[in-house]
Amino acid sequence: MPDRLKSSERWAIGAVLALMVAFGGIVLNRSAFLELRRTDADVFFRAGWAVRTGHDLYDTVSERGWSYVYPQFFAMLMTPLADPPTPRTFEVNAADMRTLGPMRGLTPEQAEQRALVYEQTGRDLSGLLSSDTRWYMPFAVSVAIWYAVSLASLLLAVHLVASACTIANPRLAGLGLTPAHRGWWTLRLWPLIFALPSAGNALSRGQVDLLVLLGIAMLIFGMVQCRRWSAGIGLALAGCVKVIPGLLAIVPLWRRDWRLVATTAVGVLMMLVVIPAAVRGPSVMIQDNIRWVQTTALPAFGLGSDISRKAELISMTANDSQSFKSILHNWSQWGTPRGERASEPGRIVRLAAIGASLLMLAITLWAARWRVPGLPRAAATTVGPIPLHRDPTAPLLVGCVCCVMIAASPISHLHYFVFALPLLITLCARPVADHPAQSLPAWLWLVGFGYLAAYAVPRLPGMTAVVDIGLMMIVGVALWAWGIVELRRQSRSAAGLAPCLG
Repeated sequence: MPDRLKSSERWAIGAVLALMVAFGGIVLNRSAFLELRRTDADVFFRAGWAVRTGHDLYDTVSERGWSYVYPQFFAMLMTPLADPPTPRTFEVNAADMRTLGPMRGLTPEQAEQRALVYEQTGRDLSGLLSSDTRWYMPFAVSVAIWYAVSLASLLLAVHLVASACTIANPRLAGLGLTPAHRGWWTLRLWPLIFALPSAGNALSRGQVDLLVLLGIAMLIFGMVQCRRWSAGIGLALAGCVKVIPGLLAIVPLWRRDWRLVATTAVGVLMMLVVIPAAVRGPSVMIQDNIRWVQTTALPAFGLGSDISRKAELISMTANDSQSFKSILHNWSQWGTPRGERASEPGRIVRLAAIGASLLMLAITLWAARWRVPGLPRAAATTVGPIPLHRDPTAPLLVGCVCCVMIAASPISHLHYFVFALPLLITLCARPVADHPAQSLPAWLWLVGFGYLAAYAVPRLPGMTAVVDIGLMMIVGVALWAWGIVELRRQSRSAAGLAPCLG
């Protein structure tokens, strides 16, 4: 039987959670109270301002020079936190572009062109910026609210994935774990600690990753609980806020879960077409979608002629990306100083990155099998949709596809590795089921803290070579490989699934 928590353990858990909440004070002190505006959320608030005023959504910039690159639905979610730019915004961005543009892959002529655009935009908006100052929350309040939403999304996502693992594992489900038991907290707290550097980085920057993680957790929980609507809305939310989780659509397609496919399609239609058309008008909705494709989607794959996002989004020399494409590009340029490397990968590097990503995806789908494990083979060969069954492999399958998503992304920032958290939770589920009265085994602690260290080491000063080698991606691929072994084992052993009753 599972042991109940001791008093000292309750205090330790409370201290960890309090530390995460207190971390928000650092964010507020650094970016809000001191008015440094150095969080990535700044551009989200500016996008909310663009929705309010009818300004061009994809001509919105922050104090750091970041442009809005997400679908228009997310900008509408940020409307309550809208924050208007100031004339200083465009002055600072013009100066930074002239200085930093050539270092980020732009030619001096391209950098000067972008700087002139910033200055002209500031002049064009000078009247609007001086008059449109009412009904906006202070920047510090907006940062505090967004931090609270992000932290709540993280904790809820961890709970949903852990609950899904408990339901999918008969041994865990039979233990009757509650928050008063050690095993309940072990399954939630230790994986969160292992992924805390990436989660903390996303929190400190005000990034959108934790809201996306919540959508992925909704997908996992819905697949295990046979709640197709919540799973479909979760997948649609993740894909319509940050596009790369759209790769997860391969999961219901591979399972031939047409009801989940349909609910996801309805969610995407609502978030990308219906709601934007109702808020901004049909013509602006179409223009915004076209602008997003031109400025973000096509350049991310080396297509199109728009270079407005090159310095911040697709340049190989502008960030510490850990995607396959970035790492292979670094390897091909080994020995060349960072500032002198080519800003775009060659054709062979692109093809190799695509091939490696497709290979990972194919191995993942092979390990998951074509039909839901435990479903009668006759049912899997019927012409119509398969009967709705619980999928006990959903946490592992989605977790492994998330690792493929991180590797296949054109640019994979270090904080993207928070998307490996569902796989970390799932891999901890079996040891918890085997020994619910104990903490994790020593070997799993070694793996978890190794994952934590692989993230922390590249952030240390003087560790650029470790970033170029791709240490975090190498560890992420190793974690994926472990997940594949477990997924294959679970797909072979799963049998006798209970049909959905809801």
